[in-house]
Amino acid sequence: MDLKGQAVTDMIEWLSDEHELGKAPSKIEVAGEFDYDDAHYYILKFKKSFLGKWLVGVSGYDENGESFGHTFSEFVVYNEKTAAGILKV
Repeated sequence: MDLKGQAVTDMIEWLSDEHELGKAPSKIEVAGEFDYDDAHYYILKFKKSFLGKWLVGVSGYDENGESFGHTFSEFVVYNEKTAAGILKV
């Protein structure tokens, strides 16, 4: 699996946790990527339900492609122009 696929898998797993969304999203897509503080992040947009609004989250990886706990979302509505800026950690 490539790193983009891993980012999707990690976000689905994170969202499925009972303390987060509590289930897999009805739809999820990689919407972009960026580098920040020696890490590479994938911007993911997802829907809680089929007709729901797109929300945004990120999954981050170190220079070796290892996840380091930076998969999260604040469940804000996805905006292409501001997605990377809002979620930089």
